[in-house]
Amino acid sequence: MFIKQVIIEGFKSYKDQLAVDPFSEKINVVVGANGSGKSNFFHAIRFVLNVLDDSSGALRQEERQRLLHEGAGHAVMSAYVELVFDNADGRLPVDRDEVRLRRSIGLKKDEYYLDKKHMTKTEVMNLLETAGFSRSNPYYVVQQGRIVEMAHMTDAKRLDLLKDIGGTKVYEERRRDSLEVLRECEGKRRSIQDLVEQLESRLASLDEERDELAAYQAADREKRAIEYTILDREISSTKEALSKLEDSRQKASDEMNQVTDEKFDLLAEVKAAEKKLKRLKSEREEASAIMKQTLKEKEAALVKKTKLELEVKELEERVSSGSGAQSAAAEELVVIEREISAKEKELESAVANLTDASEKETRLSADLAQKSSRLQSLFALTGGDGQYKSSEERDAALKNEISRLEEAKKTKVQSKAMALQHIEKSQDEIGRVQELIAEAETSLRTLQDENKDSKSRVLTVTSDRDELLNKQKDLWRREDELKRQFDQQREDLRKWDKVMESAAPREVTRGLNSVKRLVRQHNIEGVYGTLMELFSCPSALNTAVETVAGNALFHLVVETDEVATRLTELLIQERSGRATFIPLNRLTAETIEYPTEWGKDVMPLMKRMTFDDKFAPAISQVFGKVVVCRSLQLATEVTAATDRVNCVTMDGDQVERRGALRGGFVDSRKSRLEAMREYKMLTTKVGKTELEIKSIQDKVAEVSQDITNATSELSQLKAKVEHLQTQQEPLRAQIRHHQERIEVLTTEMSSKQRSIFEMEAGITAVDADISSRTQLIGTPLRNTLTPQEMEEMSRLQEEIYTLKLQSADMRASRLDAQAAVDSIEVMLNSNLRKRAKDLNEKVSSSTANPDSYTLSSKKAELEMVLQDLSTIQKTEKEAEAILDETSKEIRSVESSKDKMLEKSVVDERTAEDRQKQLESLNNRKSVLLTKRAELERRVRELGTLPADAYEMHRDATTEQLHSALHAANQEAKKFAHVNQKALDQYVSFSEQREELARRKQENDAAEEKIRHLIETLDMRKDEAIERTFKQVALNFRQVFAALVPGGKGELVMQKAVQTMDDEADEGGSSMDRYSGVKVKVSFGTGDVMSMKQLSGGQKTLVALTLIFSIQRCDPAPFYLFDEIDAALDPQYRSTVAHMLQQQVNDDQNPAQFIITTFHPQIVQVADKVYGASHRNRISSIVQVQREDALEFLQAEEKRGTAAEDARKKQHHEGQENIPMDVDIQQQ
Repeated sequence: MFIKQVIIEGFKSYKDQLAVDPFSEKINVVVGANGSGKSNFFHAIRFVLNVLDDSSGALRQEERQRLLHEGAGHAVMSAYVELVFDNADGRLPVDRDEVRLRRSIGLKKDEYYLDKKHMTKTEVMNLLETAGFSRSNPYYVVQQGRIVEMAHMTDAKRLDLLKDIGGTKVYEERRRDSLEVLRECEGKRRSIQDLVEQLESRLASLDEERDELAAYQAADREKRAIEYTILDREISSTKEALSKLEDSRQKASDEMNQVTDEKFDLLAEVKAAEKKLKRLKSEREEASAIMKQTLKEKEAALVKKTKLELEVKELEERVSSGSGAQSAAAEELVVIEREISAKEKELESAVANLTDASEKETRLSADLAQKSSRLQSLFALTGGDGQYKSSEERDAALKNEISRLEEAKKTKVQSKAMALQHIEKSQDEIGRVQELIAEAETSLRTLQDENKDSKSRVLTVTSDRDELLNKQKDLWRREDELKRQFDQQREDLRKWDKVMESAAPREVTRGLNSVKRLVRQHNIEGVYGTLMELFSCPSALNTAVETVAGNALFHLVVETDEVATRLTELLIQERSGRATFIPLNRLTAETIEYPTEWGKDVMPLMKRMTFDDKFAPAISQVFGKVVVCRSLQLATEVTAATDRVNCVTMDGDQVERRGALRGGFVDSRKSRLEAMREYKMLTTKVGKTELEIKSIQDKVAEVSQDITNATSELSQLKAKVEHLQTQQEPLRAQIRHHQERIEVLTTEMSSKQRSIFEMEAGITAVDADISSRTQLIGTPLRNTLTPQEMEEMSRLQEEIYTLKLQSADMRASRLDAQAAVDSIEVMLNSNLRKRAKDLNEKVSSSTANPDSYTLSSKKAELEMVLQDLSTIQKTEKEAEAILDETSKEIRSVESSKDKMLEKSVVDERTAEDRQKQLESLNNRKSVLLTKRAELERRVRELGTLPADAYEMHRDATTEQLHSALHAANQEAKKFAHVNQKALDQYVSFSEQREELARRKQENDAAEEKIRHLIETLDMRKDEAIERTFKQVALNFRQVFAALVPGGKGELVMQKAVQTMDDEADEGGSSMDRYSGVKVKVSFGTGDVMSMKQLSGGQKTLVALTLIFSIQRCDPAPFYLFDEIDAALDPQYRSTVAHMLQQQVNDDQNPAQFIITTFHPQIVQVADKVYGASHRNRISSIVQVQREDALEFLQAEEKRGTAAEDARKKQHHEGQENIPMDVDIQQQ
């Protein structure tokens, strides 16, 4: 353990907060100029260690004022010094490695803190003594002047020092106390002797009066015997009257108790009836609220039902009319499709006829062209009927004709190619358009399927949403019901809360409420509640438990005393009432032996209570030593037989083991435990109801979210249906457009195909003309034809004529066939197929009919409304039944309650009559008891009677007894002058004399023991002195030899010389065997010298040796030296520094040193050096380098030497100027 750091603020010359750099655990040196604050720094440490003020009392205000900083600026009103200890070795009994001890002062305060926890001065002193800082050996702090004081110490003072170190003050104090007691014993002995002498004198005079007294006593016994007989008879008659009166009173009391019990039972029944009425009215109000809510819902449901029925009827009519048109359209579509099928077959036949006619016409045209060309060739052979004059002219004309024909053929071929190309493009476009139609039809079917699924999903989601809405209504209804229950329970809880508050004192209730609030605010754990909240017991034991516990029922059970302390501090800070705490960590469950000899009639109270084992110590603290007894008489018997337990009855009567008995009437209706039981039950109900409400609200939130989701989904689905419906129309229009395009292309292809047939026929004819004309070129021109050619020409003309007729007929047939095809195609494309498309769209639009979809939705909604209406009607019937039933029960209970109240009034009057009767009987009993007590007092005053006092006058009548008493009184008058108390005084004085003799014997024995104790104390004191002296003397020799190489030093104990007067005085200090401690040293010269023979530096060295010797007797963890080497000779400063260095490195008792010095020897061995400075009346201390410190000391030494030389020179000059007469006077 060592001082790790010092923090100062406002102390002496240290104004601002100063946290000194951490100290070394070895040697620390503080250097600085005079007045820089070094000594104040040491005073600050001593101030915390409680050695600055040697007095045990607190600092006065003016002393505290002197410790506060006084300098420039604002006045300092408070100061503190804090020491930070390294407690790694655990020397301080604190479970921390670093301990902070602070002392804070102000004008009106002086406080200690250990790790910020407030402590008293005594606690700090004890803590430091535990760590090894002894009050009797405060030499771990050596301040300025202490060395000089010890250097000039006398032998006697040196002995006193050893006594302090050896702890002999304790023996001396006890010896002084014992001498004081001894003097008191001597005084008592003298007092007892004087009293005994006085008693002996008085007994001698009383002995002479005894004969007269004997005669008087005989007469007095007779008189008292008669009086006793008379009084005994009066007491017997009084007792007999009391017995009869007690029987009457007991009878009246039993009747009143019976009536009272009946009244209480009736009141309990009335209370139960009121409670039942309250519950029934609550149920009726709840049923009425349900009825009102149900009627509203029913009315709304009926309105909605009517509206939906009208909408469904209207939609059904619209759908029905639409359905009829759709059926007609379907039937018409079948007929149209049959017609289309027939027309398509007819078209196929017509197209086949047209193709056949076209082919025939083409063949006829080709044949006609060929024959016509041959005929033209034959004509050309003869010159074309004189058309050509020569063959050359003919050939030129033929060639021109051939060129024209080839041009015509080329044009026809090109036209045919273009027609074919157009047909091919049309076919490609037809294929592409058919693909588009297929894609559009696929998309349309997809949209229709999706639309159908969406409509189905709309119906499903609508149904789910309606179910969720119904569920939400049920949850809302249940929530309203629970909230009504919750409000009622909260109201009941507030009432019971007031009952609980009235059951405890106001200040306790305020404190308990404050503790609950503080626990919530500060989140304090380990608070379990009041004692009565932590157990339960049968209701029959409520009175017994409450009587035993009293206000302890409201004591708070906490985990530890730290929790209790914190809550107490908070209550004090906020001034929020008071509370009593039971910390479990400070309690132990005591094992108690309960009596068992009475069986089940005596039962330990704790065994009838139920509680958690964790709280057993707290329960045992209050109820552990209590048993429940069957009756008060048995309880008295149990406590008389054993002193281990207290007893209590079921009615709350208590008999304590010390004899106290408490009992009386207890109103069980005001049971605090019953109130707590109701309070806890209601608290549980409120908690459960609140949780259920929270659960219902969570479910409502979930259902509301589901409804929101369903509504959102429904809106999305409806939008989707409309969107899908909208998307279908463009697809249908697109399909119609494509189909119309195909029809146009087909018509164009047919036309082009016919043109191709015609062009092929023309090309064939042109080819024939070209061929025939080509054959004629180069043939000679003839005037006539051969017969064969003539015959051929004639035949060709006939054939050509026939072919022209056939071609005209075939052309007419082809045109008829074409007209038939065109007619059928017009019928199909312009009429039948368009009508079929319209009908097909009309039929297929049934799935997209919005009225049908709306009708399904409305029917589903109507079905849900009907279900809701059925549920509402069922709820209405149930609520109506509950309302009727509760109303009947309320009337029945109110009737029973009225009857019970009437009977209660009758019982109250009867109880009042019995009470008056009891009061009368009690008054009579009180008179008789007073009379009996007076008679018994008079019997007691008669004193001791002879054994046959009653038998002497038993047969005498009352008149005879009164006559005998009168005669005895007359006889007693003769002895009026006799000292009637002589015998009693004689006996009393004899007893006093014996008591004084016993006391004198005890006093003598005590005096002997005290003398023996004084001898023992003297012996132990001498042993302590000798033991301390031997240890210090041994350390002195060793330390001196270490400090003075070759030197020797020893301490010599001087014995005291006893005189006769000293021996006679047992209580004085002259009883000491020793008078002083002498010092003898040798500094290596061989001469042994005493203290008077030493120089100042040598005396300082001896004083240091003695201090080191004392410190070795009782080592401390650290030492504070303030300029201990100031007066040392230079040759010894190094040895002192070497010794300090050895001490800090000692294996057994290492120590820390904090030293101030003006010399370099200790600085050179220091581990850390600190410099003190002073500026503007404010001191500060900082760590400095060793070289800087040595340089500073060197400069200081030079300044000191110069100042000393100047002082000596000034002194010398002053000596020369002193007048002679003054010098003589001085001499």
